[in-house]
Order: sequence, then C-alpha cells, then structure tokens
Amino acid sequence: MVIAMVMPTLLQQKGCIYLPCIICIFFFLPKTFKFFKDFLSEKNVYVHVTRLMNKVAVVTGGARGIGAATAKLMAENGAHVVIADILDDLGTSLANSINGRFVHCDVSIESDVEAAVQLAITWKGRLDIMYNNAGIGGKL
Repeated sequence: MVIAMVMPTLLQQKGCIYLPCIICIFFFLPKTFKFFKDFLSEKNVYVHVTRLMNKVAVVTGGARGIGAATAKLMAENGAHVVIADILDDLGTSLANSINGRFVHCDVSIESDVEAAVQLAITWKGRLDIMYNNAGIGGKL
C-alpha cells in the first residue's frame, strides 16, 4: 500500500505516467509470486535424484553419523548400498532397514576394505561408488 501511495507522487514530480507502474505492482507481481509459490509447492514438484538409480555403493563408516545419513539418502534415491563399519550391530540394523548389505570393515586393514568391495561385486556384479567416510584415529 505504501508503494502505491509513494510511486504516483514520485512519478508525477518527474512528469511520468504512473499507471503502468501501478498495474505492474498490483497485477503482475502478486501473480508472479503465486505462480512460483504454487510451482515450488510439494503438490506440484516432485524432486527425485535419478543419478543414483541402480548404482552400487560401499559406504565405509556407514553405521552411524554422516555415513549412516549418506547410506540412507543413497538408498532412498535408488542405490544399492553396502555398509562397511566396525560397529556390527548398528551396521547390520541399518543395512536391513535400507535393504542393503553389511560387512565388518576396519579401514586400517586392507583385506577388510577388499572384502567390502568384493561383497558389492558379488552382490550386484559391480561397484559404482566408493564413499570413504571412515577415519582412523591414533597411531597406525
């Protein structure tokens, strides 16, 4: 309302015709905002990441925290996920909940990492994504 009152005064001082500005402010802007609001609402836009559809991923350190969140998102977006972690109970539980697989894996032991990769290849025939999330603390 303030814009409608100020604009005519400013434009009259400059000797301009202000009717098009008022039409723009009151007619086009609200419709533009409504269009984008409706367009971006959940009922009209369905966002789905298809880049991960049927991809095979191994997530090290995937039993909890960032690794677990990553594994869940990958699975929600169509990936087949192998969770590789030293936390057997959490890893198995998460793998079951996302229809994935779990393998005990200490990333400081090369043969454990090889076993995780081999599980993915045995399960789905290939490995597309290796998400190295696990860290090693202390002395090696």
